[in-house]
Amino acid sequence: MDTWLEQAIKSLFAIIGFVVTGFIGYLWGRKRARERDLLLLWRAAFDRPAFRGPFLHHSSQPTFRRAISTTLKTIATGILFDTGGHELNRVTGVYYGPSQIKSKKRRNVIIEVQGRLQKLIRLSNSLNNSPSDAATIESIDNERDEIIAQMNKLWVDEHIEEMPLPKSYNDPADIQSLVRALQDEERASQPIANDARSVDATAAARQ
Repeated sequence: MDTWLEQAIKSLFAIIGFVVTGFIGYLWGRKRARERDLLLLWRAAFDRPAFRGPFLHHSSQPTFRRAISTTLKTIATGILFDTGGHELNRVTGVYYGPSQIKSKKRRNVIIEVQGRLQKLIRLSNSLNNSPSDAATIESIDNERDEIIAQMNKLWVDEHIEEMPLPKSYNDPADIQSLVRALQDEERASQPIANDARSVDATAAARQ
């Protein structure tokens, strides 16, 4: 009888241990993402050609809008994507959007930045019919500067390296580097089209 009771107690403790371990694992898996991790991820999301140099060098509006949309997506999801839509990194823990940010001041900054990013997309769209609209181009430059200035306030609070304002890129070497980066980004954001052209070319060569 004692042996049976001992076995029952051991089994009970084993079940309790299993349940407790599983519950702790569940809670750990549901742990909220740390704000510093989010800010680091956002720092990487903004560190792209769309936020460097005078906007006059951004000749491809679809590529520019894709980069802005990708940045918006990172803010919304806590997942870092490249312009081609491939996942590069993500925060650890649960993240359900800027409303999760505890500090009202920080939260308001992020919400404002989201609005300004959406405005950039609208401004870029308006250039489809008037590519050389100086007023719109100036507005885009001003918006990008203000976006980075606002994000710098958040990054500096966490001792994260600030970003230069887009219009501060005026060194010829920086501009040349920007142009090359823009060309690389445009090629990377069109993998499907490039693959299709490659298939067509291969098929033509076989005929």
